[in-house]
Amino acid sequence: MHRFRNTTEDLTFIYILELDDLRLTLSKLLKIYKKFHPFSVKKDFILHIFGHVLSDLNEFILSEFTSVKILSNNDTIKFYYRFDPNTKRHLRFYALPSNKAINYYKQYFRRVIELIENVDFDSQKVNPSKQDSEVTFEFTNNFDTTNREDVYEHFHNGLVKSKMLTPLELHNYLKAAFELNQTPETLFQIKNAPTKNDVMSVFYLYYKDVSGKPYGKQKAYAGLLGNYFMGYNTDTISTNFSKTIY
Repeated sequence: MHRFRNTTEDLTFIYILELDDLRLTLSKLLKIYKKFHPFSVKKDFILHIFGHVLSDLNEFILSEFTSVKILSNNDTIKFYYRFDPNTKRHLRFYALPSNKAINYYKQYFRRVIELIENVDFDSQKVNPSKQDSEVTFEFTNNFDTTNREDVYEHFHNGLVKSKMLTPLELHNYLKAAFELNQTPETLFQIKNAPTKNDVMSVFYLYYKDVSGKPYGKQKAYAGLLGNYFMGYNTDTISTNFSKTIY
């Protein structure tokens, strides 16, 4: 490769992210973006988050590549370079799995661009009037490693939207249970719950789905309900936790 010396900017390895995973990532990015930019439009989101990415992907799709034969014991990698006739530089080398052609990646990047440009921007709406009371509420999660936005979203959907707690009560609960890890002198009280199982299922789903059911921690997660709310016992909850959703 001596003829490429002093003419190459870098060597790039390309990895494929499954399209379903990309859709999920886009949804999460969009949710966070709209939280902090409630008056934005789709064009703002794409330009702000993916402006340079889309430019690089389109450049890759439109470029012509030449394969490079390199003496190597590794036959699983194939090298390509993109040459710029104006600057007479080999702008970038790509190391790709030898079982996939360059067009495979061009087709994949076209799908990526399509997903980004057609993202459902209106699927998640943030009401600016609720920003001060809900979205901007902050607390530190010292209970587990779950992102605090996910903690808030889960319990807001499960307890506030169902009218079991007010937004202020939820804020106070999250401060006590997740930030301070301290049971208050006066326990919180669940209201308007059809059954106790309906309440326990909110906490069990947080333990199972949101936190990923950490090994040996079931009783601690049961305590998020039993230690902080009137009428609930941690040991009883832990014993019957998984039964609440069946």
